[in-house]
Amino acid sequence: MPAGADQFLISLRSTRAACKEGVAKDESTLMDTRCDASNADARSGGLVIRRRVQWGHCDAAGIVYTPRFSDYVVEAYLQYFEYLFGQTTYGLLTPHGLALPAKAIAIEFKHSLRPDQYFNIRVDVGEIRVRTFDLSIVGGTEEGIVSFVGKISLICLNHQTGKSQPLPDFLITRLKSVSRASIQ
Repeated sequence: MPAGADQFLISLRSTRAACKEGVAKDESTLMDTRCDASNADARSGGLVIRRRVQWGHCDAAGIVYTPRFSDYVVEAYLQYFEYLFGQTTYGLLTPHGLALPAKAIAIEFKHSLRPDQYFNIRVDVGEIRVRTFDLSIVGGTEEGIVSFVGKISLICLNHQTGKSQPLPDFLITRLKSVSRASIQ
C-alpha cells in the first residue's frame, strides 16, 4: 500500500460519518466540503475534502478523464492552503511579492471513479525543503477504496525577479506545525 494510503483509510473511517452530515455545498463546482475543523485529523494535521464526480469529468465509458485528477490534486492543494492560513495563496502571498506554483505533480491511479460518485481527498504536508515543499494527496471512495495517490511539489517564486527563493519563515512554521514528521 502506498505511503499515506493506510493513514487515509484510518482517517476516512473516522470522518466518513461527519462528512455525510452537515455538508455545505458549493454549487459553482458541485464540490461538497466541510470548511471547519471537523474534517481535519488533529493527530496528523491533514484535511479530508469530500467531492462528487461530475458527468462532465468523465469519458463516454463513465470513467473520470485522466487529466481531471490533476485538477483534483491542485484544487485540494488550494483548499488545504486556505484551510491552513485562513486565506487564499494569492491573498496571503501577493503582498509579499511571492507565489507558490506547482513544480511537479505525480499521480498513481488505483481504482476508477464514476459519475455522481462521492469520494474523499486527504491532504497532508510532506517534505519541507528550503525553496519547495510537498503535499501528499490520497483520494478514495466512501467505501474506503483508494482511487489515486499523488504528490504535488510547490516552489516559492519571487514575482519581481521571476526566480525561486527560500520559503518565508511564516510559511515554514505553519507547515511544520501540521506536518506528519513533526507530529509523530
